[in-house]
Amino acid sequence: MLNNIKVHNEFSQLINNLSRGDTKDFIYTMEELNNELRQLTKQSQLSLGFKSKKYAQSINLRDTSHILFKEDNNFFKGEILHSDDFVISTEITLHYATVNKSPIDIEAHKLNLLHLKQKVIYGTYLNLLAKKILNRCIDYSKNRYTFGVPIAKHQMVADTIVIAMSELEGNDLLLGNWSHHLDNDQLHLVPENHFSYMNNQILEVVDLITPVMGAFGISTEEGIKEELSRFYKLSSMGDASNV
Repeated sequence: MLNNIKVHNEFSQLINNLSRGDTKDFIYTMEELNNELRQLTKQSQLSLGFKSKKYAQSINLRDTSHILFKEDNNFFKGEILHSDDFVISTEITLHYATVNKSPIDIEAHKLNLLHLKQKVIYGTYLNLLAKKILNRCIDYSKNRYTFGVPIAKHQMVADTIVIAMSELEGNDLLLGNWSHHLDNDQLHLVPENHFSYMNNQILEVVDLITPVMGAFGISTEEGIKEELSRFYKLSSMGDASNV
């Protein structure tokens, strides 16, 4: 009987890989999604993005002349008039673009599916960056001594780390669950308004754990300033994720 049941798990498998991966997995997953959008719309330079009050935002992976975004529960194609590139890492650039928008004539259900997948990808990668920062804080707390013991032994530090781990692991479970729903075309089970809350929660977790390293740790630990910079740059895209 089970052999007759078709299991859809392509997108959820990508999200699972991304949650344990790195920048290359993020780029690959976003490219896969944009390829799906371009095949659907038959427009080779259209990329998924978000819309804030002033700008359309997208991850600039390849040549893009238009951005697809959702505004007031409707989808628009925005022709890029002016763009400011915000370099996140050597592989990723965030696009802030002013656009001339026009309605797009594609079935709303299909666009909503791609739009929600984009949010899951973005949330998973932001959560991954936060987990990497947390791991750096954990390692630092084990090797930094005060009063003759590692600071990881202090109750406040230990509590902070446990709270952060719980929040971020919970996000992975939730995002994985949503990705399974999207694999099975169950859009109604993915609460779109929750993504803005999750983005703010991830920001709060990083703000909570970075004091573990203190000014000394952040200034002396190799690479941590770059990791924090990449995280906060990408999190700015969340300003538009509640539309």
